[in-house]
Parts: sequence; C-alpha cells; structure tokens
Amino acid sequence: RAQRRRRRSTNGWRRCESPQSPSRRTRRWRSSTRPSTAPPSSSPSLGGAAEVVGVDSSAPALARAEQNAQLNQTADVCRWELSDVKSYMQHALRDRNEAGQFDVVILDPPKLAPTRASLAKATHHYRKLNALALQLVRPGGLLMTCSCSGAMTQSHEFEGMVAEAAAEVGRSATTLRHAGAAPDHTLSLSFPEGEYLTNLLVCVH
Repeated sequence: RAQRRRRRSTNGWRRCESPQSPSRRTRRWRSSTRPSTAPPSSSPSLGGAAEVVGVDSSAPALARAEQNAQLNQTADVCRWELSDVKSYMQHALRDRNEAGQFDVVILDPPKLAPTRASLAKATHHYRKLNALALQLVRPGGLLMTCSCSGAMTQSHEFEGMVAEAAAEVGRSATTLRHAGAAPDHTLSLSFPEGEYLTNLLVCVH
C-alpha cells in the first residue's frame, strides 16, 4: 500500500477501537504550532483499528492527514477534528467522562523548551499535558510520550517529569522503553547538542 511518511509536528490525537475489544479505544496525540505534514494516522488503522479520530489545530495538517488515509485505503475508519489537543483532552475528561477509557495514548508535543533558560516553564507544560494523557489511559494501558526539545532531553529530567505527572493524578507508570531518534537519524560526536529526541513508553496503572 502506498504510504507517505514524513516528519510529524501536529497538534492532535487519534482514537482507534480494536475490533477484538469493542469497548476499548486508543488515542494518539500530536501537538505543534508549526506548519506540519500529515500525521501517521494510517498506523493504527492499518493495524486493524475500527475507528481513528485525528485532532489537530491546523486545518491544512488535517487535510494532509485525510490524503494520507486515502493513500492507505483507510479513510473509511478515519475522521478528523480541528481543535487544540490540551483543550480536547480537558473536554474529554470533564464533559465526556472518558477517564481510563483508552488502551494507548501517544503524546508528541512541539518544542516546548527551545533553550535551557525556558526549561523550567516547559517542564511545567510537559507535566500538565502528560497528566491529562495519563488520566485517559485504562489501567494496564500504554502511554507513549515524546519530546523534541534538546534542553529537556539533555537534562535527563523527562522520565522524572512523567513520574511527577502520574503522581499528580493518582496514577503510576512502569517504563517499558526509553528511546531516542531512529537509527537513520544519526548524531555527530562533535555535536552532542544534536541529541534532542526522547521517546518514553510506559505501562500505566
């Protein structure tokens, strides 16, 4: 199947409901204020999701996501919502009583800490976003949470921030994988500042 994969920076999440578990839903988050390419919405749908909902603050990004779904022949299980992801998560928890309803949440915010001087403020924002996402995951479900801020990655405080977010909302989390960039995203030994990507996969209890 045709598939276009580019760097993503979106402000949204997508929900998939497994045909084997009709009561379970999976949501994925992306967040950005920058121009973005289509999010990889085909991943859950190609994996057998019965429903995928993409939420993004950028209308052009959602249009490209729809094109991507068409290319992957998954448009029939995808729909798109134009919204800020933080507001959408707050609404899901407050007005739709969706706490603990999702098998998987993937949270991928934009570069919240462009410099070391902004790290403290950015950490606060990361913690609030992760706290919202953690509340949506069912016990035993997964949260994949990411950072593309070099200041955060190089501070080695990301995992601790997620632990604080979990404690803040009465949840706990077990690390399954702590990763960074893919092998094709190489890092020059003479430029350690190029290490800016963090990907943390945790099981939520």
